[in-house]
Amino acid sequence: MTDTQMAEHGNDSDEKLQVQVKNESAGTAARKLTVTIPADQVDQKFETSIGALNSQAVVPGFRKGRVPKALLEKRFGKALGEEARRELISQAYSQAIQDESIDPVGEPEIHDEESLPELERGKSFEFSFTIEVMPEFDIPEFGSIKVSKPMMEISDEHISAEITRTQYRFGNGERTKGPLEAMDKVMGPVKVVIEGSDEVFFENDQIVVVVPSPDEDEGQGQVLGLIIDGLAEMMIGKSVPCEIELETVGPKGHEREEIRDKKLTITFSAREAERITPLTVEQLVEQLGIGSEENLREQVRMMLENRRDQEQRSAMREQVSDHLSETVKFELPEKLTSQQINRTMERQRMELIYQGLEAEEVETQLARMRGDTEDKAVKRLKLLFILTRIAKDMDITVGDDEINSRIAYMASQRGVRPDQLRNELQKSGGLGEIGLQIREHKAIDRIIDQAEVSEIPAEQWNEQFSGGQGGSPSGSKKKTKKKTTKKSTKKTSKKASGKSE
Repeated sequence: MTDTQMAEHGNDSDEKLQVQVKNESAGTAARKLTVTIPADQVDQKFETSIGALNSQAVVPGFRKGRVPKALLEKRFGKALGEEARRELISQAYSQAIQDESIDPVGEPEIHDEESLPELERGKSFEFSFTIEVMPEFDIPEFGSIKVSKPMMEISDEHISAEITRTQYRFGNGERTKGPLEAMDKVMGPVKVVIEGSDEVFFENDQIVVVVPSPDEDEGQGQVLGLIIDGLAEMMIGKSVPCEIELETVGPKGHEREEIRDKKLTITFSAREAERITPLTVEQLVEQLGIGSEENLREQVRMMLENRRDQEQRSAMREQVSDHLSETVKFELPEKLTSQQINRTMERQRMELIYQGLEAEEVETQLARMRGDTEDKAVKRLKLLFILTRIAKDMDITVGDDEINSRIAYMASQRGVRPDQLRNELQKSGGLGEIGLQIREHKAIDRIIDQAEVSEIPAEQWNEQFSGGQGGSPSGSKKKTKKKTTKKSTKKTSKKASGKSE
C-alpha cells in the first residue's frame, strides 16, 4: 500500500482499534510512530474480512454466505490477508494520529513497506512510519503590519496589448518545417539521462517546447520544467525534423530528489512545429460575437480592471507573507523532502494560474522557481506552515461555491471553460490546492483588514521592488511578474509585425 493510499483510506472504519504507539522525534517538524496492533485485534479483523467475503464470494457447489471458512481461507487466503493488512494499517494509522494528538501536514512514509510481514492469526502486527508535523511557533500581532496598496489606471496601451495577446490565443496554428522562429511550438519525443548512468531516467513520446526569444532572459527557455540556458540559440533557424541535445544541472529545489545537483542530458527529437497566425481584430470580434471593436475594447478594459484589482490584492498579500516569514521564527527540516517541494510547487502553480498567466508562462515561472536557491525554497515552505496554522487558528473554512467561483475566475483568465480547467486540475491533482489557496488568501485578507494600509502609485511600487526595497521576498517575484507582462507585450507586438508562414 502506498503512502497516499494510507492517507486516503485512514478513516475507512469508525471502529476504534486498541493500538500501542511509540512516539519518537524524527528530526525537525517530524515524528516517528511505531504502532503495534494486538493479536486479538488481528484475529477480529480476519473474522470480519472472512465474513464480508463469505457474503460475496461465488464458489461452485455453495450458496452465497454458506461457504465454509476453511475453504475460503484456502482459496483466498493470500489476497484476504493482504487486504486485511492494508485496512488494518489504514485504521491503525488514523487511530495512532488521533491518540497521539498529531497534527500532520503531509502524507506518511511507511518504513520498509516492501518487507512488511504478513498478517497472521494469533500474532500481533507492528509497523512504523514517519510523518511531517506542524512546527511549534508563536504568531505575532497583526495590527503593527504596514502594507502598501499599489494604484494603477488601465490605459489604452494596456487594452491594445491585451487584444494582441488575445488575437494570438485564438489564432490559427499552421504546420511549418522551419526555419524555426521565436514563439514557434515544437513537438516530439524526449529522453533524459543522468550523468554516470547508461539507463534512460525519463522519457515521453510527445512534449511541447516553445522556442524562446533571444532578446528575452538571455535566450533561456523551459523544457520539462527545467530552465535551459541558450535554448533560443540552439533552436532558432533549425528545420524539423531534427534532434536537439541539451545539457543542464538538476536544481537543488526540484521535486525529484534523484536529479538534484546532477548533470542531465536531454535529447529532444523535434518532429513537428506549429506557428500561430493571429486573428485580425475583425475576425476576433466576429469569433467572440461581441458586435464591434468598441465593444471588444470595453470588455477588455473591464477584464483588465478586474485583473488589476486581483493583482493589487496579490501585491498586498505578498507584503504580509514577507512580514510573516521574516518575523515568525521556527526550525525547518535541514533537507527538503520531495513531498514538501511538490506541495510548495503546486501552491505556486495555482497562484500563477490565478494571476492570469498563460500555461507556457506558468511552466516557465515554475522552472525558474525550481532553480531558486535552497533558502528561497525553504522560505516558501516556511510560509506554507505559517498560513496553515493561522487559517486553523482563525477557524477559516472554504465552501464549494467559493471553489467553483475561483475556478471560474481562473478559467476566464486563461480563456478556457470552467469545466475544462476543473478537469485539468483534477487530472493533475491540483483541485485540492484550490481550496487550500482560498483558505490561505482568506487568512491573509483578515490580516490585511487589521494592518495599516497606505496607497502608492504603481510606478513607485515597481521602483521599490526593482531597487530591492520594500522588504519582500516576493520583490523578486514581483519584478519577474512585471518583466513577464512586458515580455508578453514585446513578443506579441514583434510577431504581429513579422512574417508568418
